[in-house]
Amino acid sequence: MIVVRHLNESGSQRILWLLDAVWAPYKVALYQRDANWDGYC
Repeated sequence: MIVVRHLNESGSQRILWLLDAVWAPYKVALYQRDANWDGYC
């Protein structure tokens, strides 16, 4: 089983969509950005 480490407001949403499209089993580990995140790396 695949574990997707999903960070809110990130590109991992596309990976989740792909796994759903191909019926692959997966789990999601959710993470939140901290309050100081301004959108830049």
